[in-house]
Amino acid sequence: FGSSQQSGRLVFADAHLTEADSQIVEPQPTLLTLEQRAHVAISRVRRSALAQMLMHLEVAAPGLQLITEVHGWLPRKRASHGLALLTAAICLLRQIGGHKGRGLGNVHIRPQSVLLDNQPQQLHDLWELL
Repeated sequence: FGSSQQSGRLVFADAHLTEADSQIVEPQPTLLTLEQRAHVAISRVRRSALAQMLMHLEVAAPGLQLITEVHGWLPRKRASHGLALLTAAICLLRQIGGHKGRGLGNVHIRPQSVLLDNQPQQLHDLWELL
């Protein structure tokens, strides 16, 4: 998040397979795997592929569990309220990514731990602030 002039206060790291799913996928990659799909951008005016617009899309098999981390800085005065809003928004997300209209971005996000100033926070306590 942010802009080219100023970076955002929060950093959303890339999501990776959980340790349990990594152990399942590695020995049998054909059962549960990330599928790569290639496509090109088309010029509707010229009715042809655009130069240097070959793109790849990774799609995870349904049921895989991914883990990630969000960290950053929230204004101290309203940090608890900001964290409550962030966690509520994250839990309400059901689709992410550019291909969500095709059903390729369906997700269910469940926070495993929430820290504020390195202190564990309970979601229900945070959400009472809203």
